[in-house]
Amino acid sequence: MIKNITAKTLIFDFDHTLFNTTAFSSSMNQFFTDRTIPEKIYDDIIRKQRADSKDNPDFLKLCEESEKLRYKISKEDISAFLKNDLSSYLKGPVKETLTILKKKGYVLMILTKGIDYYQRFKIRQSGIEKFFGKHIYVCDEKKEEALRDVAFKGVTYFIDDHADEIETILKKFPDFKIIYVKGPKTAHDRFIEHEHIPTITDISELPKMI
Repeated sequence: MIKNITAKTLIFDFDHTLFNTTAFSSSMNQFFTDRTIPEKIYDDIIRKQRADSKDNPDFLKLCEESEKLRYKISKEDISAFLKNDLSSYLKGPVKETLTILKKKGYVLMILTKGIDYYQRFKIRQSGIEKFFGKHIYVCDEKKEEALRDVAFKGVTYFIDDHADEIETILKKFPDFKIIYVKGPKTAHDRFIEHEHIPTITDISELPKMI
């Protein structure tokens, strides 16, 4: 449950905003194909898994589904994967920028869509968990629902790469200040430019904007 927030707040999306999810997803896919799972079969496995999980990837579920087809993934390999250092997947100087923002007195929050343990694994192993503390929230689908009962009394920024999510959030929270981080879905750029929402490439540009 997200509690009422009275300070200046920055609400960050995680995937494609703070984290290069495209590159990481490729490395996760490689983990499976390196273990002799044919690419076509793996494609079928991940397509089914995501369809069953509201389009959210789930590493452990993929391992489970692979084993059902007799492609066994060892416990040692699974454990090693979940201990990987993921800091190289951060989008730009994320840690340095979060340090600056904390010193400015902002409450830093992550609101991310996905499977709870998997999102927290990426946040933890990328080395940025400490900047957010208890303000890490994972929802399975609609971000606006997660924020529904929160009373934001200070200046609140919502920072995201997904135009559809931004549009929905603005309808629910018209006082939020929006910053769009350019992600891999370039079709969203036209929407943001039309709405005249500030656009950045990575969050290192944030301290000068807020």
